[in-house]
Amino acid sequence: MYEKGSSYLSVVFSILLFSMTLLPMLSVFYELSSDMSESSTRSRAYWRLYEVTEQWKKGFGASPVEGETEFQVEVIERYISPRVMEGEIRVSWNSRKGVKEWKGFAYRMVSP
Repeated sequence: MYEKGSSYLSVVFSILLFSMTLLPMLSVFYELSSDMSESSTRSRAYWRLYEVTEQWKKGFGASPVEGETEFQVEVIERYISPRVMEGEIRVSWNSRKGVKEWKGFAYRMVSP
């Protein structure tokens, strides 16, 4: 009788120990991995914004990257003088916390 109660208590104790130590560590690992994923996405968004800005300054439009469905790119052009054009480049993407957007501005000389 004593051994049955002892084994029951050891099972209960091991379940409690498991739930108190391993489960919080798993949740911390999940948070860290999702933060790293978010950081990686922000880095890719920055480089996509940089690439589109450089293409626009050279006179090309925002060419889509093959297989890219992660980012939406929008370029808004306006003349700020007869020879200078301003481009507002927006890169947006979906994250766990909602839609994120980065915006950049570029300027180029145009022929009259």
